[in-house]
This record gives sequence, structure tokens and C-alpha cells, in this order.
Amino acid sequence: MPWLKPWYWWSWPVLPLGLQWHEQRRSAIGYTAEFPALVLEAIFYFGTMIIALFVKKKIWQQAEKSQPGRFCPNRSGCVDCTLFVVGMRFIAIIGCFILPAILIPKTVHPFMGWSLELLAAFSLLVVIISMGNLPVLPVLTPWFGLIGALVMMVLPVYGNGITRALAIGTYAFLASPFLWWAFKEILSYLSSRETSNRGWTIIRSESPASETMKMC
Repeated sequence: MPWLKPWYWWSWPVLPLGLQWHEQRRSAIGYTAEFPALVLEAIFYFGTMIIALFVKKKIWQQAEKSQPGRFCPNRSGCVDCTLFVVGMRFIAIIGCFILPAILIPKTVHPFMGWSLELLAAFSLLVVIISMGNLPVLPVLTPWFGLIGALVMMVLPVYGNGITRALAIGTYAFLASPFLWWAFKEILSYLSSRETSNRGWTIIRSESPASETMKMC
């Protein structure tokens, strides 16, 4: 496979010999060329996560000041929860894992690559949770699943490749219900929020008369 070579960081732990190749490279030329890019990306993801949490807090405070007692943290706006919007949310969650993998230099050490991949995915998922008001645990379930898959692949208890493949397949089978639960929870959350948006009304008094308006 052209995308599964020992010198690509994502090839390990699928290809255990990748560590030997990287050890030889580390002793020969090192990773000086890729290290600055890794540091900059790590700083970017840390900063993105902190800014997202800060902006979310400010939005929360401003909404409470403008509409005291009326702010609902489970509603992000007046956007209809259409199939397109729901699909874009799930595509964004998947993109949190794919985009960082594309940006990480391909020939870095697997430990560096996977560490930055997990950090980047977690940071982007936090951004989606903060900006989209999504439930925390269901959104982070794929991230925990990825960690579990890595742990299963690196366990030094497999006698041969067949045993290792069976263990990974068993893990995927056991983890799939949790992914399905996360999918249903997010979908149910978005659907219930849309119902809440459509039914949310307030009575605004203006002199002796009052009018009913929809509040978003």
C-alpha cells in the first residue's frame, strides 16, 4: 500500500517494524527539520482550544446580561436543524481526526505524530463542543475509541499477527456499540434542540399591550 510505509508515522503500530526504521533515522539524521513544525502545530492547537473556551464563556456571559434568566445554553441560534446541518456536524467531527493527520509531517517519529494527532483532535473537538453546544461525552467518544485502538495494537502480548488481528477485531466489535450510542445521542440532542427552538416563545410587554414573539 503506498500510504502504509514504515517511515510514515501513522504506519505504526500497524507496522511494528516502523519503530526500528525511525530508530535508525533518529541515530542518523534526527528530526531537526520536522521539530519546529510540530512545536508550532502544538501551540496552535493549544491556543485554539483555549480561545474557544474563552469565547464560549464570553458569549454565555453576554447572553445572560442581555437576557437574564432567558438564556438557554442548549440552543446555539435560530438555525433549523436540517439534515444538511446535522450532516455537517458529523463531517466536522470526522474532520477533527483527518485534518491534523494531513498537516503533521509524514516522516516524524510515530510517538510524536500520534501525540500531536491526539492533541489536535481533542482541541478541535473541544472547539466543536464549545461553539456548537454539543454534549461532551458523545462527541469525545471517537477520541477515546482511538486511544483504545492504539493501546490494543501496541500491547506486547500477541504471539503472532493472527492473534493480534483477532484482538483488534474483537475490540472494534466491542467498541462499535459505543460509537452508535454517541451517534444517536448527538442526533437526539440536535433534534431536541430544534424542537426547543421552535417552541421557545416569550411574552414581551409594551405599555398596556403585549405581543408574543419567538425567541432564539
